[in-house]
Amino acid sequence: MLEIGSEVLHTIIEYGVLFFEYVGVVVLIYSGIKGLITYIKKQPVHLQLSKGLALALEFLLIGEILHTVIVQSYEDIIFIGCLILIRMFLAIIINHEIESKQEQKMHKRKFEHELEHLGHHENKESNH
Repeated sequence: MLEIGSEVLHTIIEYGVLFFEYVGVVVLIYSGIKGLITYIKKQPVHLQLSKGLALALEFLLIGEILHTVIVQSYEDIIFIGCLILIRMFLAIIINHEIESKQEQKMHKRKFEHELEHLGHHENKESNH
């Protein structure tokens, strides 16, 4: 009976790993196509691609973490652990880049707003 439960769990985890890996790949492909279209339209694409890549990596990480439950050899555990570390490192770098780009955008908008406000203020003074 315990063996049946173990096999059912193993099968569920295998399907879970495949599901999250497929989702990660679909997100990568979708983000790449969307980014390409945005690039062709000559619009900023870097932030959009970074967000898609970060999301895809998160789904791929879920698949790898699930996979650690069913591996049986130390070599597989070390290999999967290295993959997880690499993907986590990439996700951290990409998320940092996303935050940096969003902060730059926010500062740029704030600066443009201040310039606009200053321009309105100068126009009012010149009319008086």
